[in-house]
Amino acid sequence: MSDTLTLSKTEMMLRQLSGYNGIILSWSSSIPADQSSRSSITLEVENLIALLEKWVHLRNIAKIKEYLVEFPELIEVVPKAVAAAQKYFPNARLFMDVYFDPEIDDKYISVSVRLKEYNESIIEKIEKAESEFLNDLVDKKGWIQLDTEYED
Repeated sequence: MSDTLTLSKTEMMLRQLSGYNGIILSWSSSIPADQSSRSSITLEVENLIALLEKWVHLRNIAKIKEYLVEFPELIEVVPKAVAAAQKYFPNARLFMDVYFDPEIDDKYISVSVRLKEYNESIIEKIEKAESEFLNDLVDKKGWIQLDTEYED
């Protein structure tokens, strides 16, 4: 068995695991635990980014990659966050970026939902979507936040 996973194998695995109209619902690391070197993590991040580009507008790919290499435990959680956003906001455009708050020296992955119309149910939907992945962030370094984005 190869130490690396080709993109086509990764896509095939995700299609098998998908249960919501072809949307990523689960991600399983293809890198054996004893081979979790920086280069293996970088490869895993590259594969994930290639797949995410099909469903999410990635704003600053270099920063997203850098963040995921810094916090590799999130590699398995990011697809769950995207799938939850797609599930609760099927007609929304999704954006991903790394948000940096210089006042408190904090950064995290932001998955933003852009809708044509906003109503009072949006907060409830965001909370429901977040409930599908927030427990997966417990005891992990790094963070993923789901929020809304208003078009100017």
